[in-house]
Amino acid sequence: MSISIQYDHSDPPSFPYVTVAASNSDREYYVPQQGKIDTGSPITVIPEYLLKLLDLKKMTTVEVGGFGSEITPRDAYFLNIKIGNIVFPYVKVISQSDDRRPNILIGRNIINLWKMNLDGENHTGSFNEWSTNPSNAT
Repeated sequence: MSISIQYDHSDPPSFPYVTVAASNSDREYYVPQQGKIDTGSPITVIPEYLLKLLDLKKMTTVEVGGFGSEITPRDAYFLNIKIGNIVFPYVKVISQSDDRRPNILIGRNIINLWKMNLDGENHTGSFNEWSTNPSNAT
């Protein structure tokens, strides 16, 4: 099975994304989202409304910082991410305000589980092999 990576042209320059669904680890209720692929982010980021909708509870704290910003502690949560028929269980995420992050930002804690091919010139891509073991992403 191959998962297709699409490009969104609404915010130039275009960016690669996959269609994902997120679920509270305790339930099978999945909320569909657009997952923007960001190799510069070490951790996956979800919008605040999704945090509330899935009733996620703080599980730990992580130290994070954006490009050029200072590193600060942030609350971290765990959820399941589903892409196609593949479930990446118990993915550690942080949240950002809805006006800053309207979709899921897929960080390297998921990306590093994929053997991915991006063809930016033709705005296509895919991943054909993956692991669902979070320890393989480090």
